[in-house]
Amino acid sequence: MPKKKSRNEEPETISVKVATIGGEVKEFNLEEGATVEDALNAYGIDPDSSKKLRVDGEPVDLEDELEDGDYLTVSSKVKGGK
Repeated sequence: MPKKKSRNEEPETISVKVATIGGEVKEFNLEEGATVEDALNAYGIDPDSSKKLRVDGEPVDLEDELEDGDYLTVSSKVKGGK
């Protein structure tokens, strides 16, 4: 059975690193249950569909939950071709 939190207890947090192509890597402490979208908002990145998102090398969606120690990379989707 999950442990109940007392009223005075701080919410659990997770540590997540966010990297952008050509940008710097920033680390954020987010509340447990935070999503990819929450991490983007913490970094100041507009969470739109033109981004390619990966956590630890695997594709993810904005609503996917993050875990402690995750490494989120953000890049632009490649367009073009014939």
